Amino acid sequence: MRRTGNPETAADLVHEVFLKLQSIRTPLYSDGEARAYIYRMMQNLAIDHVRTESRRSAIIDGAQILFEDAVMSPEAIAISRDQLRRIDRALGDLPPKCREAFVMTRVTNLTHKEIAERLGVSVSLIEKYQLRALRHCRDFLANDLQ
Repeated sequence: MRRTGNPETAADLVHEVFLKLQSIRTPLYSDGEARAYIYRMMQNLAIDHVRTESRRSAIIDGAQILFEDAVMSPEAIAISRDQLRRIDRALGDLPPKCREAFVMTRVTNLTHKEIAERLGVSVSLIEKYQLRALRHCRDFLANDLQ
């Protein structure tokens, strides 16, 4: 709560830690070790959340300044919505972990190492997921336009 400044966000992060704890296979030999491990997980999640939110705020603020006076035509709005629907369909075809890794990279700007830790897979697999997702989207969008 101290790091996020929001009780609902803090509760969500605690929930995420408990979900992650279910996948841990390494035994923790003492209560102190377990407490320290959970505390470190919470700190890392809170830091990631704060970073993501600050990036999101900066992007939104910058976008507002850039597009203050811009008004999209109905045609441009329809084209943008169509592009988003096509991208969403392309991402929907990906396996769940591949899609999640791709979205985490593009939206939250996490490193491959951070994503690998969150998903419980190797960095190499995250790199393969990224490549697969990019190729799939490229091919899907190319075929969708024809």
